[in-house]
Amino acid sequence: MKKNNFITEGEYIPSKSLFDSSWKDRVGVISLGRFKYCRKKDIINKVDFVFISSENPNAYDNAKEKLKKQGVNHNLLDCSDAHNNSSSDLKDRIGKCFTWIKADTTFEGLRQVLYEFDDRVFVGDIPPSKEKVEKNPTKFLKALSIRKVAGVDIPELWFDRMPDMEFNSGLVAIVGNKGTGKSAIADILGLHGNSHNYNDFSFLNPKKFLKKKPYHLSSAFESSLQWQSGYKTDFKHLSNEVDYSTTEKIKYLPQNFFRKNML
Repeated sequence: MKKNNFITEGEYIPSKSLFDSSWKDRVGVISLGRFKYCRKKDIINKVDFVFISSENPNAYDNAKEKLKKQGVNHNLLDCSDAHNNSSSDLKDRIGKCFTWIKADTTFEGLRQVLYEFDDRVFVGDIPPSKEKVEKNPTKFLKALSIRKVAGVDIPELWFDRMPDMEFNSGLVAIVGNKGTGKSAIADILGLHGNSHNYNDFSFLNPKKFLKKKPYHLSSAFESSLQWQSGYKTDFKHLSNEVDYSTTEKIKYLPQNFFRKNML
């Protein structure tokens, strides 16, 4: 370990007397008690995230709330600072306090956490949203597969060679310009979910994709839906209709449904 290994401009901070006899192995691991309150507040507010090593989730929440009340940066990321195995009773052990971050595993994903910290960071054994999915896997979608029926030859591509579309259990919206496939995805999900609002579908509609002339596009493609439980439906042609005699698995309200019933 190197003494005064502190990242700053030049040697200004490490040369200060308050760092004498201090051993640091990363930025910020110092005795903040030597600073005056205003100096500590200035330092903590200049960083994006603050690392902390709490004994348990309650201790983390208390530390975060204390900083929040003081009006300073309280974007805390708990790190194990593990000096011991998880079986140890000592504070600094593996797994004493889990930090969950809801973001892409990229630097851009981490940057997004800055803007929505409280919505994207959870400290504890398991986030409530993840626990909900694990306890109800038959109620959450995992992926949608759409492919061309084997042996069919049509001049238009449409869903040809389309990769499986995976769904995030926290997905709330599909955004895109007109004609980019939003209604197509929604209608196909409604078809697999046996939505009884089938007559209000806007894409799987006799005037659009279900048209039989000049060629029957909907019969040239098939799809399958997979749930978080692992269950995957059989592939069915997009020309299939729903079965009104069986229960809906997905409650789907197409845009045409609102136009017809709300206007």
